[in-house]
Amino acid sequence: MSDIHLDHVRSLVAGRNVALIGNSQRLIEKPNPRIADHDVIIRINKGYQIAQKTGCSRTDLLLVSAFPNDVPEFLQMTPFVTYMSTKKRDLIDSSHRGRIAYYPIEWWTELNKRIGERPSTGCMAVDMLSRLIGNGELHLYGFDFWRSPTSYNGLNRPGPHSPNAEEAYAHCMVGPRNIH
Repeated sequence: MSDIHLDHVRSLVAGRNVALIGNSQRLIEKPNPRIADHDVIIRINKGYQIAQKTGCSRTDLLLVSAFPNDVPEFLQMTPFVTYMSTKKRDLIDSSHRGRIAYYPIEWWTELNKRIGERPSTGCMAVDMLSRLIGNGELHLYGFDFWRSPTSYNGLNRPGPHSPNAEEAYAHCMVGPRNIH
């Protein structure tokens, strides 16, 4: 499936100061008021459910994986969604496709080879935004690489992902000073 809407994401983030909000429980325990200072605020999966608790409720873009039945709900939260998973894309109702971009499968393959494990939505987000942001700046909030539970389900398990490889990748792509 080709992505005719990835240019929309590029135009949203290129040259801008972007906050990518992860779903660590620590973000709720210690909200960061600096999140609201960014030009663009991007959330992951069901992170919009905890937005009010993180110091800023704005969501300019939502990045989701493997929740095709939830797409109508996601589109009520934000005008545009990027579907990150390589799976279940064909299950998304065609009536919503005009408001959805897709993380390129080729990028997923490259990232999978680079980190040696199946990348999480957050890792794919860092990859995609690093490719599209140009001379902008990417900041990560709520990324502790599974050291604390996920805020919306209370689980503290990386699943098929590699916390160490993803943390190293994030440090390489955005630098440790931009991981808050």
